[in-house]
Amino acid sequence: MFNKAGVLYNFYEYWLNDSLSKTRGSGVVKEVLKHLCREDTPPRVSDLARKMGKRPEEVHNALRMLDSVDVLYRQEGSYHFCHLPFKFFLRYKFSDMELYEYNKNQYYEKQVDDLREKFYRVSTELGKSKETEFYYTVSSHQGKMLWGIKIPKFKDLCKNHIERGNEIDLAGWTLRGKLWAFEIKWKGKAAGVKEVKAFLGKLSAYRYVYISKTGFTDRAIEEFDRDNRVFLVKPGRQV
Repeated sequence: MFNKAGVLYNFYEYWLNDSLSKTRGSGVVKEVLKHLCREDTPPRVSDLARKMGKRPEEVHNALRMLDSVDVLYRQEGSYHFCHLPFKFFLRYKFSDMELYEYNKNQYYEKQVDDLREKFYRVSTELGKSKETEFYYTVSSHQGKMLWGIKIPKFKDLCKNHIERGNEIDLAGWTLRGKLWAFEIKWKGKAAGVKEVKAFLGKLSAYRYVYISKTGFTDRAIEEFDRDNRVFLVKPGRQV
């Protein structure tokens, strides 16, 4: 459930590194979470500030922000985690502490169910934001190298192109009219042969670029390694 390819692990990663990192004073926010996750008994704000070597005002502002987005809640002068699994995720993330040091019970199971529902709700919105992000990434690299690929100059580049009833995340037509098709999968599971073939079957293109957050299975890499029409990309490097 908490392995690095799992649904909840990816939800927590998004929560910590994408959502919370965009908040004002994100450095203090993360430091607050690092300290709080290690505490069995939540300290008061003044004690937490002293441990962190920060001004109480800074720590208090970070705590109030975390309270406003339902990461923490305030009770009798101290702050507690709204979701205990997130606390143990942070312990593992920041201190390499064992994730399974707590007992599973009905309260915990209900929290996991609630978080799973939230993950699937935000994952659709996250996917849309990634499509926009890669649209601008590809657009700004026309005529340049990207992921080990020479991206051509496009006379037309559009998101969510529909052809033969199939939707393509990103489609670009070169100055000579050749179509480049891009598929963007932002999931915790590596893409396999089946997923790549499904993409290729959507339309006839000159080049296919499949972008997968977590990469590809060994079988998929072996299957398409020699096909110069297909590029398998894990962001940051070419597979």
